[in-house]
Amino acid sequence: MNLNKPVLKTSAEIGRLKRPARAVARVLFELRERVVPGLRLSDIADFCEARLRVHGVEPAQQGYRGFPGTVSVSIGAIAAHGVPDASQLQAGDVLTVDVVAEHEGWYADAAWSYVVEPANAADRNLVTAAWECSLAGVRAARAGGWVNDIGRAVQQRADELGCRVLERLCGHGIGRDIHEDPLIRFSGEMDIGVPLVPGMVLTIEPVVTFGSGKIELMEDGFGYVTCDGFPTAQFEHMIVVGADTTHLISTPGFPLPELAVPWLDTAG
Repeated sequence: MNLNKPVLKTSAEIGRLKRPARAVARVLFELRERVVPGLRLSDIADFCEARLRVHGVEPAQQGYRGFPGTVSVSIGAIAAHGVPDASQLQAGDVLTVDVVAEHEGWYADAAWSYVVEPANAADRNLVTAAWECSLAGVRAARAGGWVNDIGRAVQQRADELGCRVLERLCGHGIGRDIHEDPLIRFSGEMDIGVPLVPGMVLTIEPVVTFGSGKIELMEDGFGYVTCDGFPTAQFEHMIVVGADTTHLISTPGFPLPELAVPWLDTAG
């Protein structure tokens, strides 16, 4: 990536991006009622793949940088890029499903964390913390600001909640490619002096934990796992930066009252 060369989108291009973004949102929302003990991770992947096609888009994660799954399914201490297999969900598991879709050469990317009921308070608190940290980042993504502002806002909210943001996992631009400039760091050194300007399409996707926040690459070469075994949670939102309004286009279940601020449009 050339960190100083974000790829800006025209209004027509943003319109094309909304098709896969909304499809991903629908699939993540539809999955919610299926997350129960005994469900296999491979069944989750099959469900998402089938539902994406029902909504008129194609799953786009398989084969990207060699990834073998149609979606990423991360459970417990697996922080990102989990490969779906025959493992079954158990009560209390924290599950993150990351879905990438493509339509006519335009890409969407979003993730959602779920708690497998019955769950304890610690599991619910983790998912809530991930939700609040992601929204802090969304609120900070305003035209006239800087990419750094997003990471600082996420880190500040994480500090308030007593959780840690995983430093090695970042957000990014998205459009004709799954990963475009700029890179968005959510923790650690946030020195990317890139202005936030209208036409940017970004993913806001911090991964949080109540553990140390240190991760390592798994033996399969794709997944990342926490070194201390603490579970993680993540919400990934696709946003469009406008002149006066930030549009959130890939999150299921919106609009929500807590996002009713003047410059944020959840219907866009």
